[in-house]
Amino acid sequence: MNRIAGELRREGVESTTIECPACEKVTLVLDEAPPVPPTADRAYATCRFCSSFFELGDLATRWLPSPWDDQGRPSRADICPWCDAEALGTDVRVRSELDPVYFCFSCSCIVKEIAPCDGCGKSIDISVWGDVPLCRPCEDASEPDPEPEFELLYEDPADYGFDENAKAPAYENSWFPKEEDEA
Repeated sequence: MNRIAGELRREGVESTTIECPACEKVTLVLDEAPPVPPTADRAYATCRFCSSFFELGDLATRWLPSPWDDQGRPSRADICPWCDAEALGTDVRVRSELDPVYFCFSCSCIVKEIAPCDGCGKSIDISVWGDVPLCRPCEDASEPDPEPEFELLYEDPADYGFDENAKAPAYENSWFPKEEDEA
């Protein structure tokens, strides 16, 4: 186990190493190819202790919560707050963590504490969002849009090149009154 722990640390895969269902050691490394892969497009996990390998989709079902809550309504507890995939396992022992955590089998994200959003029921990572009862989209939707802070601009005659205090032009067909015409 000391040799395996050193290898996992050197490779930097401690955050994607979980408990093996076969030997119950925290040495199952996710996203490794098995010795003879049946298909190349699937993700696998290989145990460094007992050499068992599992398809990631089948492995995740061991930790996924029930799709129904206590009142018989559909539960959204298995939706990852980061990637929105229905792959969030509960009470997963991960090598990099002391206590069991929520672990997403899709994006390999570790979530220490979750709560449902009061608006949509989606899982919220409390360690990041705090004790806010709403996820960011629900929070944004509940806030009223701020009133636009602008005022109508007064159009000044000088904006168009007109100056009331200007002297009359020198030519005859001007619309300015002539100085001798003043009554």
